[in-house]
Formats: sequence, C-alpha cells, structure tokens
Amino acid sequence: MLISKQVKNSILSYSTRIVLLIIFQVIYSHITKAQCNNKILSFKDGEKLTYNVYYKLGFVKIKLADVMLWVEETTYHSKSVFLLQNKSITVPQYAWIIKANNYYASYIDKNTMEVERHIQKTLVNDYSTNYEYRFDHQRKKLYVSIENSKTKRYLDTLSLTSCVHDLLSSAYYPRNIDYKKIAVNEKIHLPVILDTNFHNVYYKYMGNEFIDTKNKKQLNCIKIAPLLVKTAIYSAGEKMTVWLSNDKNKVPVLMESELRVGEISVQIIDYKGLQYPAVY
Repeated sequence: MLISKQVKNSILSYSTRIVLLIIFQVIYSHITKAQCNNKILSFKDGEKLTYNVYYKLGFVKIKLADVMLWVEETTYHSKSVFLLQNKSITVPQYAWIIKANNYYASYIDKNTMEVERHIQKTLVNDYSTNYEYRFDHQRKKLYVSIENSKTKRYLDTLSLTSCVHDLLSSAYYPRNIDYKKIAVNEKIHLPVILDTNFHNVYYKYMGNEFIDTKNKKQLNCIKIAPLLVKTAIYSAGEKMTVWLSNDKNKVPVLMESELRVGEISVQIIDYKGLQYPAVY
C-alpha cells in the first residue's frame, strides 16, 4: 500500500502522543478538590503494559510501532512516588522511512496522583526534543524547560492551578474513576498541560460494551470518547474511542482514532504485574 511520506512521518513521529491521547486527553472545568486527590487503586509498582500501534486504510492494516507503559515505586525530593514511564519505538521495517524513539516519565504522589515532575524525550531521525516540567505546588508555579536540536533552551514559569496533570499522568487518571457513579454521556474533566498550553477538552463516558480480545474472547469494557485538540494528524472533535477493561484494573485494551487520512488502532498485546487478577 502506498502512503505519502508526509502521512507516515506524522503518524510515526507522534506515535507516543497518539497512544497517550487516545487513553486520555482532558483539561480544567469546574473540578472539585475531591476529584483531584484520587487514591491510586487500579495499578501498582511493577505493572507493565505493551501495545502494538497500527495504521489502517480501508482493508489494509500496517504495524507501525511498539509502545510500553510501566510503573515503578521510587522517591522524589524525599517523597514516596510512582514513576510512570512510557516508551515507543518504530518497528524496524519502517526505520528506513523514519526512525522514532520516544520516552516519557512522570513522578506522581502515590496517595493523590498529584504530579511532581514530568519528562519528555523524543528522537525522530536526527531531530531531538527534551521537555521537563517541575511542579511547585506550594508556590503554585510550573517550571518549564524546552529544548530541541534546532533551538536554544527555552525556560518559562507558568501559574499552577489545582489538579493540573501532564500528558502521561493524565493517561492513568481515568483508571481510578468509579464509572458506576457516572451517567452515560456524562463528561469528565481534569486539567492537563500540553507543551506550554492548556486546552479545554474532556472525555465522555459512553457506557459499557463487549469487544473481541486477541484471544477471541468477549471482554466487557468501559467505553470513553475524548474530545481532541486539533493537531497535524487529526481534527478536533470526538474522533477517538477507548475501551478500558471493566474490572478493578481498568486497563486500556483497545484504542481507535480517526486521522486526516486513515485511522490508528492501538491494541494491548501483553500485561504483567497487575494490581488485581486479569479476566482477559
């Protein structure tokens, strides 16, 4: 199948963000303090999730990248935290077109999910970027450091409101929601920062739905639809669908998103160290 180089480059260079945004993309809107301080119940130290990223156009389906998400217990500024980590790598057969290697990390409070630090490191061919966010909750400041292969290091200080999450930590947030207390079509909101900007987006609870797993089993899932911000690869609107396992783990098992050309499908292929026994 022929795909334009521009489309391939866009898809592969954004492979990490695709997965995280499909899992969750949200921003501030009338949030209560109780919603901010969520005790972590659905994941623990040692959890590791592995996904395959596919590009689909009509009946053709091409594997583009492998994505891993894992959790480690550590300390940050003498505080006990979870270190959430994400890595995505282009599959070898597409390395001649574009070679992408992306790494994200977030340090979050084990009791409240409050973010302490976030790191983004991406390498696409010879072009690299390096982001760091440091959250000073006491002074209500967010310190941003951004640099890439072509520009000098950029530093900024932003005002930090309550409940702000980064892209990776926000991907884990919906796993701690009790969906039995939420009405179908109800919208759930949370602050999140992307680059140096805040965006008014949300995700909508769509009820429960059975889907086929890789083992050809029917799995009862929680279905959600994020509202997307317009980017180079997809248009704004509710063009993503995410299915979380309808158990205490609430693991993202399938994610689909419409692109400007074709669509992306992200499928779980392996899981280890879950908080509760898996039913899939």
